[in-house]
Amino acid sequence: MTPRLPTFVLLAAMFAAPLAAQPAWYRIDPVHTRILFFVEHARFSRSIGLFRPVEGGLWFDEADWTRSRVEVCLPLASLDMGDRAWENTLRRRDFFDAGRHPDICLRSRRIERLDADRGRLHGELEVRGVARDVVFDFTVNDVRRFSLTLKRRLGVSATATVSRSAFGMTRDPTLIGDAVEIVIELEAELAPAPAGDDPEER
Repeated sequence: MTPRLPTFVLLAAMFAAPLAAQPAWYRIDPVHTRILFFVEHARFSRSIGLFRPVEGGLWFDEADWTRSRVEVCLPLASLDMGDRAWENTLRRRDFFDAGRHPDICLRSRRIERLDADRGRLHGELEVRGVARDVVFDFTVNDVRRFSLTLKRRLGVSATATVSRSAFGMTRDPTLIGDAVEIVIELEAELAPAPAGDDPEER
């Protein structure tokens, strides 16, 4: 008969991320994660918007980044422009059209590794029901066991620039710039995978 392994040995094997044979699930830490966008306002400055809280997670393969996968949806109800009237304006039909399309979604299609710390995410961004290709340049800032939680933690910074008119938002071009810069500052922690989610699903 094969001896049974102690429970702590089995748990150690499950959570040994560097030895994992498949991507591991990292749950987003909403306290230390922000998704922001910057867009020109009448050539005076750049308006700053953000979404909070950001929830969900991602599959990350520390040994082979190309096997990682991201799919995150942001409810437009969480849009924060620092002004309630401005937020309500942007949710109207001629901007984000939140009534018919309440979420903005990002789905990865391919991830490439450029060097030890930098990579590129090729994906699909869906806004107002319109899906367009998007490319995020990102840096993996660190991935290690965090001393405060004693759990493995991933930190990523990412940026991309998109055209708002490509998603059908063409109103007020003299007041609102077309180029929108997206900035992601993300922390996520190793956690049990959601039921029914497959790390190899593409």
